[in-house]
Amino acid sequence: MFYPDHTCIERVGNLTQYGPGDLYDGTDFSKAPVVVVPPGPVSRLDFLRSFTAQQRIAIRAANDPVIVDALQLLDLADDVNLQDPDVVYFVNYCATQQYITQADADRILGVTV
Repeated sequence: MFYPDHTCIERVGNLTQYGPGDLYDGTDFSKAPVVVVPPGPVSRLDFLRSFTAQQRIAIRAANDPVIVDALQLLDLADDVNLQDPDVVYFVNYCATQQYITQADADRILGVTV
């Protein structure tokens, strides 16, 4: 096909790092911005399975009122929104109390670094 209103540019040398979806302003190329799509809600089962069995057992055995409250709220939920402030707080709280590592918390919440 021929597009008379488009300029063809051969990808040579330093242009090999650019490709479909990247931007060109008529003079310079730039990488397209990364679009981060937050994870959608997950089922309670999938959320709990993101913890190891040992972590789940330790968390359930805790007498900590913060954890007891969070687990009660989780029991009432239809699904779990990983962006919900209560969920984020609960998962990070579990990390600060050393039930899970911070790397586990980031993985569970879908945080990318």
